[in-house]
This record gives sequence, structure tokens and C-alpha cells, in this order.
Amino acid sequence: MWQRHRSPPLRVHIAGRPGAPQIVRMPLVLLVEDNADTRGMYATFFGSEGFRVLEAGDGLQALSQLAGETPDLMLLDLGLPRLNGVQVLRMIRQQPRLADMPVVVVSGQLDLLNAADDIAADVVCAKPCEPEDLMRVVRAVLDRGHAH
Repeated sequence: MWQRHRSPPLRVHIAGRPGAPQIVRMPLVLLVEDNADTRGMYATFFGSEGFRVLEAGDGLQALSQLAGETPDLMLLDLGLPRLNGVQVLRMIRQQPRLADMPVVVVSGQLDLLNAADDIAADVVCAKPCEPEDLMRVVRAVLDRGHAH
């Protein structure tokens, strides 16, 4: 059976530094957003900032992506077709492999999350959210995860 694996880290030699080449691992983000324009804008921006980006246009696609990969962080809209963001978040929090994955909710429908008091996102950003602002949040969450 074919299995998808994470791409290997890049090997980069940093000029002026003695020793073996440094290994740089590009963070992997799963971007779950049903609006294709918004998804494309965030994907392009995060890609230009050195992130690898997986995309999903609805909740079922998000779960499918998560079956093959374990992202460093998920950006999650709540108002998704087929399976909304709250349902996706609830499902991943129940899976040991994914339970501790940081989730940043980016949504204009925050009332859905407020109604679901049994689950929690790491950070909640209300739409509209500029890519630069979202990047600051993502970097802070990832830095916080590496500090432990």
C-alpha cells in the first residue's frame, strides 16, 4: 500500500559557519478554508514565507489530509461545508496523534466555537485577518511549542 511521507528536510550550508551543513525543516501548515480566494491568498503568503502548505476546502478534505500528514499547525475556518470547523476540531482532539497539534481558528463565525465549550483552539483570530497578522500569530504559536 502506498503511503505518503513527509518530505525530507533541506540541507543547507550556511556560508561562514564551520562544520557540517545545517538542516532546515520547513514548517508544514494545513490550511482549511472553503473560500478559494482566501485560501489561495494565505497559501501563497505562507509559501513565500518558507512554509509548506497543505490545503483543504472543507472539513472532510481536512480529515483526509490529516490521515496522511501530521502538520506542525492547522489554520481552521469554522464555517466549512460537509463538516464544519468545530466538528473537525473535536475529531482531531480525540485522536492521540493529532490531539496536541496547534490549531489557529481563523473565522468570521466565532459563535460556532463559543457554543462548543468542550473543545478549544490554541488561538482564535476573527476575520478579516491580514496574512501578515496571521503569520505573527502562527510564528508565536510555533515558537511557544518549541520552547517546551
